[in-house]
Amino acid sequence: MFRSLISTGYFSVLACVVGAASALGSGPEHQCGAADGSRPRVLQAETFDLVDSLGGGLCDECVIELHILVDVRLADELADTVQAYVDDIVARMNETWSRPFSEGGLGLGVVLSELTVFADGDPWAASADAFAMLNNVNSYVNANIPINPDGRDAVIMLSGVDFDIALGAGFVGRLCRSSAVGVVQAIFFQNEFVASLANHQLGHIAGSLHDGSTGSSVCSSNDFIMSAPNSSLPVDRYSGCSISEIVGHVFSPGFDTLSCLSLPVLPCPADLTGDRLLNFFDISEFLQAFSGGDLLADFTGDGLLNFFDISEFLIEFAAGCP
Repeated sequence: MFRSLISTGYFSVLACVVGAASALGSGPEHQCGAADGSRPRVLQAETFDLVDSLGGGLCDECVIELHILVDVRLADELADTVQAYVDDIVARMNETWSRPFSEGGLGLGVVLSELTVFADGDPWAASADAFAMLNNVNSYVNANIPINPDGRDAVIMLSGVDFDIALGAGFVGRLCRSSAVGVVQAIFFQNEFVASLANHQLGHIAGSLHDGSTGSSVCSSNDFIMSAPNSSLPVDRYSGCSISEIVGHVFSPGFDTLSCLSLPVLPCPADLTGDRLLNFFDISEFLQAFSGGDLLADFTGDGLLNFFDISEFLIEFAAGCP
């Protein structure tokens, strides 16, 4: 018997739960609604028009910068292969997201911005309840590694815990916001299926509910990432319904999500004037700092100003800004 994912989250106070499918493979029971018991919004025609107007995808020069956490149980299981494992999962996620709308993607990339492996023990209380685990991890993230639009757009924890009912949980519609967090059971499954599970949670974080739960006739409840998962039939594409929900979330008023997802500006150490240009003014700035004993000129980071700092500055200057 496979288990369905449970998502918990909100568009304002919206929550969405998908029940476990039967051993015979029947579809899940969807229970989605706002706190007052009302049904969530039906996708509007304008949302689909927006997707059409964008052409092939959301933004060719945008990426979701993903911070992956690996808990102690999965770290023990993977041993010295953890980096290669995570790289493969994120590469598979990126393959889906970077496809055009017509191929079940969003037209933007997913990159691994950070990896934290808790090989010596988890800093949160472990739980076989995916909801409890999500809340525990979210509390840790908010206190220690808060979402940062300049480098941490979402956090997903890959777990070696065998969850009781769900294969994961995530907050809905929180991309680039403080609770852009999801958890995924990664143990016992092949990489292809784990990547699909991780994309399911990232789909929630980016604004998608479960397929078939929005009351729209265009939402299929089978064969897509936001459907009930089946480890024997992993899927790697989003439905048109999910794509429209994610696009609607990205363009929702009140938060500039696209700016958050713009490609990160790579550091340019020799650009001492901050204009992303390397010229005489940067050299002048360095010489003034060096002669004045300003540690701005300490390019070796040893707290001393000497020939080696001059040499390091010249190397960086010659390399140019990326």
